[in-house]
Amino acid sequence: IKALLQLRNGGIIIELDSEETMARLRDNATRKKFLHALNYSVTFKDRTYTLVAQYVPTNLLVERPGLLRLVEGKNHLADNSLATMRWIKPPNKRPPGQMMA
Repeated sequence: IKALLQLRNGGIIIELDSEETMARLRDNATRKKFLHALNYSVTFKDRTYTLVAQYVPTNLLVERPGLLRLVEGKNHLADNSLATMRWIKPPNKRPPGQMMA
């Protein structure tokens, strides 16, 4: 562990020293040992970031099951690296005939 920061709401942000440490903490058995050693009621939350993609065909069904995993595979991204996908502007607000968003 590189650093710990306790938040006002009682939460803790843990900065890890390497990707390897992060991978180990994703293992459930290792995570349980870590939580037991902390003696602290903890919920792990992965940090997420917003990404905006341009020129996406408007006929793409973003709510389609499996689409996130398909996009990850086609773009050589790590498994489960995409959390959610949605349109910035609701489809019903687009001009008729719009092909890309």
